[in-house]
Amino acid sequence: MPFSKENCSQLYNQINGKLMADLKSQIIAQLNLQDMNPDNIGDDQPLLWKVLGSTQSML
Repeated sequence: MPFSKENCSQLYNQINGKLMADLKSQIIAQLNLQDMNPDNIGDDQPLLWKVLGSTQSML
């Protein structure tokens, strides 16, 4: 079965969604953020940003 552009796009979105969900869950678990769930972290939300020259965690 040949891959179509649509099939590849759907597969990419499924894999990307699963990876993002797993990453968010791991971040929450590793940082012991008991009051958060993966839905609290947006897919396009940066996890780190610079404040006064130092890196601060958004979480």
